[in-house]
Amino acid sequence: MRGLVACAVIAVVAAPRIASARPKTCIDTTAIVGREKCSRFGDWSRDASSLGLTFDLGYEYRSFVATPLADHEISASSVSLRVVDRIDHLLYAGGDVAMGGIDGVISTQTSYEQVHAILGARVVLFRLGLAIELAAGGRFASTAATTDSRFAVEARARAEWFVVPYVSVAVTYGHSLIDRDDHMVMVSLGVHTRVMDGSYSPL
Repeated sequence: MRGLVACAVIAVVAAPRIASARPKTCIDTTAIVGREKCSRFGDWSRDASSLGLTFDLGYEYRSFVATPLADHEISASSVSLRVVDRIDHLLYAGGDVAMGGIDGVISTQTSYEQVHAILGARVVLFRLGLAIELAAGGRFASTAATTDSRFAVEARARAEWFVVPYVSVAVTYGHSLIDRDDHMVMVSLGVHTRVMDGSYSPL
């Protein structure tokens, strides 16, 4: 249920951008045939102001301490879905959800879920994208006997390589700003609606 709610929140964030994406056309400005005024050459490129969504499907490994579940550090493996939309050439925002299981806890009924809102900044150097993110949300780790629910604030560093202009692979490392023993590594495959995600590049 929490996963469905999180997906709905991400969809609401993305919807205004989808609705505002309209094709550019040429407009006649004189009576002379063929003298249309069109968008400048290159408006299709990553500098264009239009839809800029990124969809990431990834595998996440997280290590943390949850005293109600175990008296030692445990880990969780999960599949994550991340959707972000660019705010401008540098900033972007969105969210992610993850669902999986807990490793190292002896139980036949374990689950791990998390949901975050994300704010980040990114630059692209040729095909390499470098980003820093702040993620805030909640984490839910459960066994048959008990559940550990926590508010989470996390700083992340992310590197992605654009295999082709619309597809990238990424590695993300995150560390909690609240719990010093809580950290994660994620590998993901991303699909972008704009070339190089429309990100700003100083080169």
